Amino acid sequence: MISFIILSTLFLFLLSDNFKSISDKKEVFISNIITSVMLSISSIGIISIGLIFFEKTRIPIVFFAVTVLFLYIIHKKINTQNMRNFLNSIKLIIDVFSRNFENSKFVILLMIWLYFISFGPINHPDSITTYVGYPYQFFLQNKHFIDGGLHQGILGLSDFANLSFIQENNIWLIRSIQSLPIILIVSIFLLRNINKILIITFLTCPVFIQWLTIGKYIFLPDIAITITYLVWTRAKEKNTVLNLIIVILLAISFKITCLVISIPIILHLFYDFFKNKQYILEKFELNFSKISFLILSIFSLFSIFTYRLYVTGNPFYPVLNKYFVPDNKQILDFENLLKGFFKGEGYPFNLLMTNDINYLAMIIGPATGFFLLFIPITNIIFSKKKYFSIPELIPIFQLILLLTISQGRADYFLSPIILSLM
Repeated sequence: MISFIILSTLFLFLLSDNFKSISDKKEVFISNIITSVMLSISSIGIISIGLIFFEKTRIPIVFFAVTVLFLYIIHKKINTQNMRNFLNSIKLIIDVFSRNFENSKFVILLMIWLYFISFGPINHPDSITTYVGYPYQFFLQNKHFIDGGLHQGILGLSDFANLSFIQENNIWLIRSIQSLPIILIVSIFLLRNINKILIITFLTCPVFIQWLTIGKYIFLPDIAITITYLVWTRAKEKNTVLNLIIVILLAISFKITCLVISIPIILHLFYDFFKNKQYILEKFELNFSKISFLILSIFSLFSIFTYRLYVTGNPFYPVLNKYFVPDNKQILDFENLLKGFFKGEGYPFNLLMTNDINYLAMIIGPATGFFLLFIPITNIIFSKKKYFSIPELIPIFQLILLLTISQGRADYFLSPIILSLM
């Protein structure tokens, strides 16, 4: 956790021009925060892979983080004024809640509760055996190994980052990383005056139990894409568009299923680029640090694809196996199993409700499901506008893609839920 905090702060300074002034654009600052979190986790993941393969897992990752921070402070001559601007920028986010405190007491209480339940041990079978289990075994044996397990190839870059938590002996905080963006998305809700009932409905989704208590990165990458996209649609600046591109690349390196919700957003980016091509090419200049972050994101994606190729023979594992390992029946059967997961009898209605208490944490909930469908449909039927904006259509396209090509899991529907509430 120490490494994560240090590197997240470092990236936030870089994205915010070293806080030479207070970041008065609150949503842009929120976009910078979530992007810095993603960059921090990916950097730790890359370092972890290197330590594992070079059999140096006992070298503390926090040593690299502290060294880089020290060199950065000296090189950039960070002073007390920069620190004050940083703290005052953070205070602007806190002020969003203090100004709305009387009307948002229950929302704040729900947020505190969600942060509370995210803290705890890794006790979910998937995390124990795979997402935290493999990094833990790499750490114990001080080397990388391939055991032939079908789940090893599913490891994402963020899962390797768990090595830093193992080294620092704070594994209980792995789950808590997932909950960090809650304050960011609720801040955007409040800044945009979203109805409190809708916010409460979102925060009481049963699937939050799944998102925050498993110990694998199923919540953070999806909400990072959604937050940076929301900010970009309101503030189309070079910082926000770069943040969005970086986050999409990193999110896919965390879990490949992020590509599903990213496809409509990527198409929107292309549309906007070709529509405003001349303006973008003239005005959007990138400095060295911005280019470096983009290169780091591409390298992160390349790193995890290379790892999956090394472990399974397929860089895009667990999909497209018939093109890379057509003779491996076990892997092909595993892919088919994943594709059909939870898509049995009752799908897609079993995403909304269940009569089995064992699946309570795997549903969206009838209230959230109602709003997810009702709000976009109502906008289409009763809107007097001749044309709909692209951001209004994005959650609909995401929903269609998720229902058709994704697994039947409610935890994949975070992005269209949030975008529908907007």
